[in-house]
Amino acid sequence: AAVMKFAGFSVGVFAGLALALINIVGELAAMSCVQYMTTGAETRSNALRSLRAEQLLLQHGNHALVLRLAPGFVFFATSAELLELVEQRLHHSAPPWQCQDPLGMPSDSESDSEADALSSSDSGATRLSNVVIDFTLCRGFDGSLVGVLQQLAALGSRHGFLLRLAGLQDAHMQWLKAHNKHQVYSFYPDLDRALETVEDELLTRLGRTFAKEKTKGSIVAAGHARRLSCDATAAGALAGAGRWVLLFLYSDAVAASRTARPVVAKAMALLQGQCTFFEASPEQCPELIQRFGPAPALLLLSGNHPQWRLGAREFPSDPTTAGQIAREVEQHINGHQNSSVVRSGQGGPA
Repeated sequence: AAVMKFAGFSVGVFAGLALALINIVGELAAMSCVQYMTTGAETRSNALRSLRAEQLLLQHGNHALVLRLAPGFVFFATSAELLELVEQRLHHSAPPWQCQDPLGMPSDSESDSEADALSSSDSGATRLSNVVIDFTLCRGFDGSLVGVLQQLAALGSRHGFLLRLAGLQDAHMQWLKAHNKHQVYSFYPDLDRALETVEDELLTRLGRTFAKEKTKGSIVAAGHARRLSCDATAAGALAGAGRWVLLFLYSDAVAASRTARPVVAKAMALLQGQCTFFEASPEQCPELIQRFGPAPALLLLSGNHPQWRLGAREFPSDPTTAGQIAREVEQHINGHQNSSVVRSGQGGPA
């Protein structure tokens, strides 16, 4: 009002708009563009590995930094936070995160070559080797993010870490690829595959290859589900898979699905040999999701009919509850088989 009184109406309107714009930008800049920051020891892929490999990933997962972008738009006032967080992590010299074996089993003695690999890896303490940025919940960004990513890539070349981008929409991925002529960062369709690649490389560096795991008789790929590609073939695949089918419905756009995947993967490994495993997403099988959904959900099917279900609200986030899920499914299967035996016995001759 004072501006209008001394400088005129039009000047007062423009001054009000400028102040409102400054206020909006200030409020947006005060918000964080990162929903959460974690390490590779705390955020894991759904790949199933041997017990010793699990121990190594828990002990050395701090070498990877995982940044999940918050829902919304990343612009010039917030994108610089990514660079600040990585720089803070580079100057953080805390000891590696120690964790008890999740299965409560003592670690077995390792070979001399593996011990040497472990000691050489530990010499760098918590040296950063990977930065994974998850764009699944991000709706968009402006050109300032390209500059931030290039600065992160340059920082990575100096400090020895790789930059990996996961969960980008196709249009955003193509736009970033056009500015990635020197291949300074790599792309992954989702966070799970990016983390699996990081874990594979870490295990290889520690001397634990997949071939070595398999020769020791460990279960590396047990419980992996077959992905249903479309509704046209889903019904036939489920019907011809056997008597019992465990179906996992997931959506990469739903945060709860990412939390559920490691739990489901471990439960499937425990149920190996008792069920056939499938997984489906709304992008490939919208009709199947509409029939059995919403995602995430875990269903026990018999003859294409659900016999047991764990819905999104009941899904636990603690991986240790995978055993409880497996026991519930196993009890349901055994109970159904026992009831069938009783009915067949009652219908027989006296």
